[in-house]
Amino acid sequence: MIAIGRHPRLELSDSFSEAELNPARLRWISDLTKQLGAIKRLKWEGNEVLLESYYKVNPASFALEPRTVLANERGRRMTKYPLGPSERAVFAELEQTPSSYRDVVEKLAALGHREHSSQIVIRTLEAGLLNAFDKNGKQITIQDRLRFDGVGEEYEV
Repeated sequence: MIAIGRHPRLELSDSFSEAELNPARLRWISDLTKQLGAIKRLKWEGNEVLLESYYKVNPASFALEPRTVLANERGRRMTKYPLGPSERAVFAELEQTPSSYRDVVEKLAALGHREHSSQIVIRTLEAGLLNAFDKNGKQITIQDRLRFDGVGEEYEV
């Protein structure tokens, strides 16, 4: 965490403050925004855009909640957001119609995912289901995030 946050000190203690973390967070979000804005073409990784059955554990009741998630034939899947046939079609269309990050975000927002459309694309990139390219065809890799997904809590750095 110290290396990712580029903190001025090298030891971890409970005395890290918000004032120390905020510049690192701002730098990270600025870099991520630039990377996403540079994506002019998204390409599905694999031959098929699939919907797979998946069960999420409810953090409060521990009940299994059935959902469908995006996947490919190679066993990769994005489990954070449940998606259906309309969203699957947006990603399947990438093979025939090159689309930018912004294009896909807008299409997902139009399907009712306005609040999470950007996160859906980012999570799909992180899951290895999409590859991203800039205007010159150079591959863009989105920087990693630390996630602490636990029971009843989710926190992203």
